[in-house]
Amino acid sequence: MHELPKLFCFDMDGTLTRIASSWEYLSRKLGIWDDNAEHHLTAFIEGRIDYMEFCRLDAMVLKGLPSKSVYEAIAGIEIDSGVGALVSHLRERGVKLALISSGLSILADRVMQVARFDYVFANELEVADGMMTGGVKVNVSIDDPYMTKKAIVTRIAKTNGLSRSEIAAVGDNWGDHGMIEEAATKFFVDRLQGETDKAKSVFEDIVIVSNMEDIRRYYS
Repeated sequence: MHELPKLFCFDMDGTLTRIASSWEYLSRKLGIWDDNAEHHLTAFIEGRIDYMEFCRLDAMVLKGLPSKSVYEAIAGIEIDSGVGALVSHLRERGVKLALISSGLSILADRVMQVARFDYVFANELEVADGMMTGGVKVNVSIDDPYMTKKAIVTRIAKTNGLSRSEIAAVGDNWGDHGMIEEAATKFFVDRLQGETDKAKSVFEDIVIVSNMEDIRRYYS
């Protein structure tokens, strides 16, 4: 059995689920992706807006919708069947667990129904009186240095007095590289060949896995 970390950090979208983005999934499911939310993502990727503005615009598209429709849409996202067993395996052995995602907290809440984490960071859509307000609280950013996944892992490690050698992390795309860089044991979920190839080129010691069960076996 490989040596256990003292802190294990998880990405969510694409790592604990099969969908790459809970933001995009929700927009497509509600029929507001084409000629709307899609443009927000394009503007962000092209550098015309920052991540905070991207989140604000995507949240505004939801304004006035019943929150029930949003929750029902998110309920359709399949969560990796091995998450619960992996998290239990690690927790029983004293490992601290962190879920750090630039995705949506309503999906993180669903993950928390099958797996318990010590730390959860995700972005929160605002709801009032059963309706989407169009507001959002950004807790995890891609371009704000204080709120990146890398920065969050660093703060958690400092709070617990941990060094990089005591941390493990798993992600599935380039947005997770900063978090993975802070870990001695690096896992990467093989969802998209291009992302996997990129991760291999950046991290020589990365462990490629298909799912969370592969990680549980790694520590068994």
